[in-house]
Amino acid sequence: MSLRSLMSSVAGIAILATAVTADAQPRRVQVGTLSCSVSAGIGLIVASQRNVNCNFQPDSGPPEAYTGTMTIVGVDVGFTADSAIVWGVFTSPVDRGRKLLEKCTLFSSLDEKARRDITAYAMPRSFAAGDSICRFGDHGDSMMAVIVGTVRISRPTSRGKEIILGDLGSGELFGEIALLDGKPRSADVVALTKCELMFLERRNVIPFLKRNPATRMKLMWSKPRLQLIVRPLTGWIADQDHGSSK
Repeated sequence: MSLRSLMSSVAGIAILATAVTADAQPRRVQVGTLSCSVSAGIGLIVASQRNVNCNFQPDSGPPEAYTGTMTIVGVDVGFTADSAIVWGVFTSPVDRGRKLLEKCTLFSSLDEKARRDITAYAMPRSFAAGDSICRFGDHGDSMMAVIVGTVRISRPTSRGKEIILGDLGSGELFGEIALLDGKPRSADVVALTKCELMFLERRNVIPFLKRNPATRMKLMWSKPRLQLIVRPLTGWIADQDHGSSK
């Protein structure tokens, strides 16, 4: 059997196994794609070896490159041309959401353990298209990561209009400042599609920070940097609305 035939058989078995067990598997979300190229070569009676070059392209972030070899032990006679294999890489929604939160700028000054400890408190919530996630003026009690779907961030004006600040898709975060200062929400957030979000709530984070003063001090240095961007933007929108009403 040639290497190509063997790989085709394995692929067919994998697809069948996935189809049979899909209902039994917990729901997963795709986090990237792994593409591998397998070099051509001549098969030997005892064993064959091929060079493998792989590229992992995550949904967010830079690609990662991997190299290695693949050895087939057994009967493999004949020439096999260059070939390619592509896999979707999946994880659970909860793991995906916590990894997104760990990468938040707010936590960039923390070590890996501190980031994991904080984001372990995060929990998933689901929203249908059109659902309100939070409204302008609501108590700011959490930050969120978009695991699946798209949300719209907008700001109501005093004249009853809506200023769209942007649409956030899978892999993006919002509400970081409210997590620390607890001030009212500065915008409306609505689910444009069916969404699954990861919520990290202030009521869990603040007690954690009180128990971990070193982590608290590091976060206090991060907070002003974010406020320099987020709070002035909200004020600028308010100024624009006031000017348009004159």
